[in-house]
Order: sequence, then structure tokens, then C-alpha cells
Amino acid sequence: MIIYAALLAIPNNIPNIVIATIKTLPALLLCVNSFLRYHFTRGNNFLLFLSVAFIFHALGDFLLEIDNMFTFGLASFLVAHSCNLVAFSSKADESPDSWPICCQKLSSKSKRKLNSSLTPIQRDEDVKHNFLRPKLAIPFVIYYGAFMAILNTVGPGSAGDKLTSDPIMVACVAAYGAVLASCPWRCLVRYKHCFVAENQMIWMFVLLGYLTYAVSDSTLAIDRFSQQIPEPYRTIVVMTTYWGGQLLISLCCDVEFANASILNTFISREKMAVRHTTGSTDSDTLFPALTGGAGDSLLPPSTP
Repeated sequence: MIIYAALLAIPNNIPNIVIATIKTLPALLLCVNSFLRYHFTRGNNFLLFLSVAFIFHALGDFLLEIDNMFTFGLASFLVAHSCNLVAFSSKADESPDSWPICCQKLSSKSKRKLNSSLTPIQRDEDVKHNFLRPKLAIPFVIYYGAFMAILNTVGPGSAGDKLTSDPIMVACVAAYGAVLASCPWRCLVRYKHCFVAENQMIWMFVLLGYLTYAVSDSTLAIDRFSQQIPEPYRTIVVMTTYWGGQLLISLCCDVEFANASILNTFISREKMAVRHTTGSTDSDTLFPALTGGAGDSLLPPSTP
């Protein structure tokens, strides 16, 4: 971000394509993170959709810096949020085929022991018949409706025309806003124990990430269609909230592996506990196959 801000401070000396390329780097790095997790867990669709989402975020970052490519950039971000929406509504897979590669090396007997010690990720019983939880969507629907009303009545902004002057753009922005508003709703549902055996505390941070992301997109939309925001305030607000939101959203990669999360440093062990039937996050309780057999043990033996 510091490099990007420094480049913007140099007037007319840096081609847009160079700035656009640098702007894509954060999203590409987050894509690498989620894709490596997808690879090493052998086929988790949850992480796959997150990886694809970050690719389209990077593409959108690039297109928005190119002249006359705003509509294509908006379409790219729409695909990215749609992928996140699918991921946030999908269960993570804990079947033996999706275990980390280290677990694939265990013997058949140890795999059976490990499988019996894990609670499959599934819908929680108290929300099994209310997966959508529409009441949790109310605040996001209100914000979406109010914001669309502002964009369609106030203007013009830096684009030179009001949003209503282009019916196609009105439809695109409306569709984009609806998908964007749906993602924090699904994060809130996940936080309310939509699925068991995953770290629901992390979903609160992901929700905060999407709300931060919404500040970035809202600022960009207001500047373009309703009221021009002077530089450098526009860039500072848009980019800090965008990259900050992206970083928080990427934490949802940790929901299956709570003990490996960076948030362990800031949150107590009790709050980070994954909801297993054992009620414990100790490796010798959750993963007896990894600590039990002499030939299969992948963890160092405990010292007396």
C-alpha cells in the first residue's frame, strides 16, 4: 500500500498499467494463501471458491485503473463477491479425502481412529431448518436500499453524469450491491453457528472485514455517481478500507484450523475452541491417531 500511495504522489510519470499491476499484488498474495490451503487439504470447495474470488478481485483492481474499463472491473468484482457468497454458504469438508497430506500417510487403522474422533462439519441442529435466517439480513437490506436511493437521486459525481442517466449501469450497480450486501449477512449466519465443528469466532472478524470492504465500495460509488471526493482523501479512504477488509476476509481460511490461526495471539484459547464433540482443542484428544501409534505418530512425543 505504501508503494501504491507513493506512486500516486508522482504526477503523470507512472503509466496506469504499472500502477494497476502493483495494485493487484495484495489480492494475488491472498489468493496464493487460500489456494495453497486448498491444495494441501485436497479438494476443499470452500477454499477453492475463496481462491477464485481473490483472482477476480485482483482482476478488478487491474481493470479499474485502465481507462473506460470501469464496467468490466465492476463485473469482475461481482464475480468475486459471488464466489465469496457461495463459499460462505458452503460447508467445509472433513472427509478423509480432504485431510491434510500428512494425514494421508497414516495407516488405514489410524485413519479410522482419526475419522471417529472428528465431528463432521454439518449444519447445526438448531438452524437445520432455518439455514437462511432472513431476520439477520434486515440491517443489510436497509443499508442497501438506502444507499441505492442515494445513488439514484443525488449527483452527478466525478463521472460527470448521474447514475440514472445509464439504465445498464443502474442494473449493474444494483446487482453488485445486492451480492455485496449478502456476503456480510452470510458471515453473520456463520457466526451464529450455521455449521458445527468450525471456529465461529473467526466469522466475526470476517464480518468486520466485509463491513470495512463495504466502506471502500460505498466511498468509490459516492465519488463516481453522487458527490466527487477530493484527492488524496478519496484514495486514502478507498484503499485502506479495501485492503484492510480483504485481509480480514482472508481469515476465513482459518475456520477449519483454529489452532493455526494468527488470531490465537489475540483471542483466548477458550473462545477459539472449535466445536467438537470432545469439547477440547488439545491435539492428543482431537487427533488420537496422530499421537497414539508408535509407527503413525506425526507429533513429537510429550516429555514426562
